[in-house]
Amino acid sequence: MPVVGAIQQPGMPAPKQNAWSTDLCDMFAEPGGAGRCLCALIFPGCAHGQMAAIAPTGSMICAGNCCGACCLWGFFGPLFTCLASGSLRAHYNIQGDTCDDIVAGGLTPCGIMQQHRELLIRGAGAPKVVYVMPPTIISAPAPMAMGQPMPVQQVYAQ
Repeated sequence: MPVVGAIQQPGMPAPKQNAWSTDLCDMFAEPGGAGRCLCALIFPGCAHGQMAAIAPTGSMICAGNCCGACCLWGFFGPLFTCLASGSLRAHYNIQGDTCDDIVAGGLTPCGIMQQHRELLIRGAGAPKVVYVMPPTIISAPAPMAMGQPMPVQQVYAQ
């Protein structure tokens, strides 16, 4: 049976227990930096959609659907950021309350950046590596034909 694990990203900070790994207003913090910040400021719907695409299934609204999150952004942008904050807090057991989520929704680009950084730090969207055990070779006794050994056929067990 294959074993799946996330590849450790070099230079990635360790996630904090029961807390956001970065502050809400750390707009230029890594991972993401200035480029992701610029995207969140100019195109917050696209930035939210990219974040939703890497979020674990069931961890936030529109998770796994970048296009849907981006298209609905015009109507519900700050609400999406607020809901995403609460959903990620619940999923990763991060302390906070609804007031914190509302602040993240009000400071939409900051909230998107914090949530995206948290997902990256916690390994969401990281490439996965699959470890597959090589098959075991089982040799059967050599069959005989007219007193002469026949070629041995190897059987691979999985």
